[in-house]
Amino acid sequence: MSNNLSDTEKAKLVLAIMRGDLTFEDACASTSVAADSLRNWIDDAIASVGSRRAVYEKLGKIKTVAKMFVLPGGALACIRLHDREAPFGEKSGYWSSAIQLADLADGEVILNYSWMGCRIEEIDIVFPRLCLPPQFAGSETETSRFSVEMELDFKRKTAKIRFARPSKIQTQEGPLTSVCFVLPAPLIGTVFLSVDNASERLYNIEFSHADQTLPQHLFAPET
Repeated sequence: MSNNLSDTEKAKLVLAIMRGDLTFEDACASTSVAADSLRNWIDDAIASVGSRRAVYEKLGKIKTVAKMFVLPGGALACIRLHDREAPFGEKSGYWSSAIQLADLADGEVILNYSWMGCRIEEIDIVFPRLCLPPQFAGSETETSRFSVEMELDFKRKTAKIRFARPSKIQTQEGPLTSVCFVLPAPLIGTVFLSVDNASERLYNIEFSHADQTLPQHLFAPET
C-alpha cells in the first residue's frame, strides 16, 4: 500500500469522498492507499474544520461504509452499524424484527435493536447468496468481510445502505420495487427495502428518521 500523496492530493481525495463523488472503496483502489490511513485522513480533515457538525452542515450528506460479514456458504450476512468490538454473532443484547422480501427475492432481512440504546445496531440478511448481488457471495469455507456503501443525509435525516449502483440496475422491466416496514415502538421511523426487478436481488435499504433509529455516533456529531 502507498500513502505517499501530497497534502493537496489528500485534501481533494477526502473532500471527494465526503461529498459522495467517490466511494471509500474506490478511493483505496485507485490510489493504493491503505483503508486505515484514509480513515485517519478523513478524521484529520474533520478535526481541522472544528467539528463533525460543521462539516455535515456544509456538505448536507456524506458517503461512508458499513462492515458486512458473510458466513461460510452464504447462508447469513450481518451488517454492523455499531463502532464497538464484539464477538461476531453475539445477539444477547438485542431484540429483533424480521422483514420478508415477499415474492420479490429469496431471503429475509432481520433488524436487530439494542435493548440499551433502542437503536438498530445490526442487520442480518438470510440467504445473502440468493438475495444480494453476486459480488457478496462470500467464501464456501470461511467468514468473508465486505465494506458496503452507506449514504447519510443530515438534512433529510435519512440513511441508505447501497449494495449496487444505479448503473448496475436493469431497467427493461421497471427498475425497483420496495417493501415498506414501520419500525416497532418505541422506535420511530420506516425502513424501505428496494429490490431490482430484473435480477431479484436486494438493491438498497433506506431508513427514515435515521437520526433516531441508527446508532447515535452516526447522526449525533459533537458540536
